[in-house]
Amino acid sequence: MGKCIDMNLFPRNVCFTSTTSEDQCQCIEIQNGRPWTYQIDLYGIAFTMHCMIFGEYMDISCQNGIWNINRKLPSHFNSGIWNNLFHSLLNVPSCDFIPDLQSIQAKLQEFMFTFEVDEFVSAIANMRTMLEEKHRRESSKIRAFKYV
Repeated sequence: MGKCIDMNLFPRNVCFTSTTSEDQCQCIEIQNGRPWTYQIDLYGIAFTMHCMIFGEYMDISCQNGIWNINRKLPSHFNSGIWNNLFHSLLNVPSCDFIPDLQSIQAKLQEFMFTFEVDEFVSAIANMRTMLEEKHRRESSKIRAFKYV
């Protein structure tokens, strides 16, 4: 996701407090100036899932200390699984209490086995459209910069 850090290169229990990137895919901890480690990867997974489901970037909000996506899941989705996944990925208590990644992986695999082929193809098409649009915007910025 472009945010990976090899944690083996750092002392045990290290946390980060800043980033050089200011893109839309910054985890909640970075947005709020809190320490982070794997939260950036977990946020990236949630961001990618959101893009595949809705075909647009994730927009989140905090209510009573709980972060959630601002979109309602389509009625044909198992909202219990998805709400739980988004909740787990967006509400990491601290660097010392990262969610059980094997459990998250198992839930995603469970969903993939129930995913209709047409829905999966649609999700991939949503991602492709978003990436192509992002590429067009970035290319136009580069062209505009060259001619100014």
